Amino acid sequence: MKNKILSFLCVLCVCATLIACSLIVVKPNVLFRKPSGIAVKGVASQRVVSDIATWSVSVSSSVKLEDVAKRNVFTEVSTYSKRIEAYLLGSGFEKSEISVSNVSVSNLFKKNQNGYDTDELCGKRADITISVQTKKFDLLAKAVENADKICGGEIDVSICAPTYLYSGIEGLKLDLLAKATENAKLRAKTLAEAGGAKLGSIMSASQGVFQITQPLSTEVASYGMYDTSTVEKDVRCVVNVQFAVGQ
Repeated sequence: MKNKILSFLCVLCVCATLIACSLIVVKPNVLFRKPSGIAVKGVASQRVVSDIATWSVSVSSSVKLEDVAKRNVFTEVSTYSKRIEAYLLGSGFEKSEISVSNVSVSNLFKKNQNGYDTDELCGKRADITISVQTKKFDLLAKAVENADKICGGEIDVSICAPTYLYSGIEGLKLDLLAKATENAKLRAKTLAEAGGAKLGSIMSASQGVFQITQPLSTEVASYGMYDTSTVEKDVRCVVNVQFAVGQ
């Protein structure tokens, strides 16, 4: 009887050992867990000045189906685009700074009572866009201010607001990532030393989105943002870093 009990206990010990070994192999974190460490946010920002601007003017013309033989909307927008190009050249821009899109011609259809297109053709429409890309911000400001000179007649002219961009943004992002990580390390070290602990190495790190905003703006977006309405911009980077801690 004693031998049976002893044998049963031996079997239990072997089973327990095998289970423990399987936990170590399959899920070692069940038996060995790293401390949670310190999780902090690191922030870095820098103000930049845009070095390139774009501005575009769109021209469109439409004609009823019964007047197609009398008016050529393709010719109308093409001719008017040359007027706008001449205006830009006269404003001081180089021809290399100006680009003109191809003319786009589309059919117009009658609308139903709900405002949706039907299959009934009712006219033609042509569109063209003239754009300028420049570093001459002073000339651009004057051209935009006097843009009413290119409006008028039967042509529909749509004038967009200028957009201002900073060409070195990708290099700046890398620099800000490094600075934000250093900022996170400084914050974590302050917390650790205040609690009598020693800051260890990084356990995990993740990059947040970049916010490129107007100067001193607090506006943010979950997917990041890039404000193009101002010449000066604030570029802000946030990182989330977790550090190990020790005694």
